[in-house]
Amino acid sequence: MQLQDSKLQKALERANQKLDILKIEVDKSRLRIRCRKRDISFCKYTHASTLDGLEATTAICKEIESDYYRGNFDNTLVKYGLAKESTPKLTEIITLPSEPNLMEIWESYKALKPEPPKSTYNNRWIPVDRWLSECPSECLVISNADRLLAWLRSKYSDGYIHTPLSTIRTAVNLSIKLGKLKSGNPFSTLLSILEVDSRSIQIYSKNEAKTILEAFKDGRFDKDKSAYSSAFYSGYVEFRIRTGCRPSEAIALTWNDIKFGNEKVSIIFNKRYSSGQLLQGTKNGVDARIFPCNKQMIEFLGLLPETPNDNNLVFPSYEGTYIDQHNFHNRYWNPIVNKLFTQKLISKELTFYDLRHSFITWMLRDGVDIKTIATIVGNSPETIMKYYLASNDDIELPEF
Repeated sequence: MQLQDSKLQKALERANQKLDILKIEVDKSRLRIRCRKRDISFCKYTHASTLDGLEATTAICKEIESDYYRGNFDNTLVKYGLAKESTPKLTEIITLPSEPNLMEIWESYKALKPEPPKSTYNNRWIPVDRWLSECPSECLVISNADRLLAWLRSKYSDGYIHTPLSTIRTAVNLSIKLGKLKSGNPFSTLLSILEVDSRSIQIYSKNEAKTILEAFKDGRFDKDKSAYSSAFYSGYVEFRIRTGCRPSEAIALTWNDIKFGNEKVSIIFNKRYSSGQLLQGTKNGVDARIFPCNKQMIEFLGLLPETPNDNNLVFPSYEGTYIDQHNFHNRYWNPIVNKLFTQKLISKELTFYDLRHSFITWMLRDGVDIKTIATIVGNSPETIMKYYLASNDDIELPEF
């Protein structure tokens, strides 16, 4: 049904533009809220199709989306006035659901995820599948997470355990956000005590990062027949060099996430694009973090071209969609880094993600305190010290 009132039509369009997972529709002079997601699906009528009714319906939608992204969504819809609370009969026995075990949490996590990249499947999913099917049943209880770690340590090294165990932590975090698990996540603590060799952490020097960036900018390694120059992605590379953000956060960044004030400019990291999905919040479960921009960063942002695209992305792909990390790494980053290394212009070949390790290490060596660094990059000081800082191989000890 089309709205007769043009003002109401425009107001409805504006309201839907501000919504993410919900849509307001009109049906027979009444408004209704529709949601079709994997974990939430409903269609509920609200008010008459008037401006006042639309205002009230929009308020309901905002409350629902706010709760959803905070993990407090009321599946009964009673909280939002979309359903009536049912009162159990006096003879009815209500059984509170027990918390899921690790196997159930893991299977739910996999069901909500698309097909993972091959490397993720091989390095993370397969080990977790094997562990949870082979471990003693008592290890599947969340409160016995320490027993699971003890069992794993009897078979594998800490270095091998770390990556798959961090995936279990992510699955448990998701279960907590969905309200399926009320207890905390013990795997964050367990990961912090694993003894992972920090000597394997390597970084680029600032000069090496500049060398790589210049190679992207001038397109010196572009193939003659290629219509897509590496220069197109130079802004994306420079942004990560200057912020140390995760690739998934830079890919999801929109122009609305850059806040220009009177004197200060800040960048809000509150979502990420990973495995073909736009996900809210950062990788480690933080809703959002603020990155303060210095003068050089402000100048850099001012020179970035605003490439037209449907999602208002700061760094879209050539096709105007989200950058495919796998393709970028294989078609641009790896070939350029390999050629620079072969020409002995840089000392090593590292992954694109390692720019994050480099940025964090640069800041610490420049005298920024560890707590400030942790706030800026979105990791705990303990995580930074253990997994992100590289040793300084060029240090000269003072003579006695």
